[in-house]
Amino acid sequence: MTEAEAIRIIAQVAQGLHRAHKQNLIHRDVKPDNILLTRKGVIKVADLGLAKATDDDMSLTKTGTGAGTPIYMAPEQARDVKHVDRRSDIYALGCMLYVFLTGEAPFKGETLVELIAAKDKGKFPPARRANDEVPERLDLILDKMLAAKPDLRYQTCAELLQDLEELGLANDTLSFLEGEVAADEKSAVRPAKAATKPPAAASRTAPKPAAAPPGEGPSEFWYASFKNAQAKQVTKKMTETEVMGAIKSGSFGADTQISRTLKGGYRALATYPEFEPTLRVRMTKASADKKGQKYRAMYEKIEEEERSRQRWRWIHNLFLRAGGLVGFLIWLAIIVGLCVGAYFLIRWGLDFLGEKAQKL
Repeated sequence: MTEAEAIRIIAQVAQGLHRAHKQNLIHRDVKPDNILLTRKGVIKVADLGLAKATDDDMSLTKTGTGAGTPIYMAPEQARDVKHVDRRSDIYALGCMLYVFLTGEAPFKGETLVELIAAKDKGKFPPARRANDEVPERLDLILDKMLAAKPDLRYQTCAELLQDLEELGLANDTLSFLEGEVAADEKSAVRPAKAATKPPAAASRTAPKPAAAPPGEGPSEFWYASFKNAQAKQVTKKMTETEVMGAIKSGSFGADTQISRTLKGGYRALATYPEFEPTLRVRMTKASADKKGQKYRAMYEKIEEEERSRQRWRWIHNLFLRAGGLVGFLIWLAIIVGLCVGAYFLIRWGLDFLGEKAQKL
């Protein structure tokens, strides 16, 4: 992939994110795996499983959790996914552009802890070092997209798009798709001629379906079979909205048995297309919360290690200022001697004053 093709892809993704941000939606998991490319070169942003609305009730998101993909995730998202905004998506987009240009991630680490620590420092090799065709101005754009502090990044995708367009490098097409587009155009099938005469069977009147016995046919209600709080198996008549609510609250899982009829036909909730999207979102959120707790624990470990280093640095600096261990011991002896001397001086003064008082 050339730098011109990389810029084209990033620009189209930025346009999609800009529309989402205008609707108060933050993606929170921008990465190449979530970018779809059609045969005609249309780029689509997919997988909104971690997306959140910026005007959501903040109490619904657990504080101190991170969610996303570590290689592309912004450092503030690793600390706390609850307070991320559109600048976190811009950071992830910058990581993706860097990978497209160089074939490597901008930040590296042997462990997740080291990776997050590297992102906090915000230092990465310029893309031109790995790809000499990258212009200097594009490297400056990457620096701004990947700033460790959100206030130093592009504040909106519109600002980013303006700088990318001013480069004038984006391709109109993607070279690796030109062959497939041409093949699609050659293999296009012409529309068939309309039939002059409808089939004979079409004029016949379809027989009416037999009426289902009372309580056996489909209805607007669902029947759910599950164990209640007392671990007793119960069957409950519910509306579709009530079933959705039970899924979102975690009361119903993918294997909960439901049916359209009371007497039979029960099967797993996940097999019904009406509830499959809600179940998928619920499972994605549960997985993200679990990963977020893991990232939070690792980030706390980083902070604890930093505090430990600062404590040892203070002791080390104290030794340096005191002239090393020998100097420190000398200073310590002087301080102890002064304290002892002061003690005896005060005792002598008190005894002297006591003797004077007795003579008087």
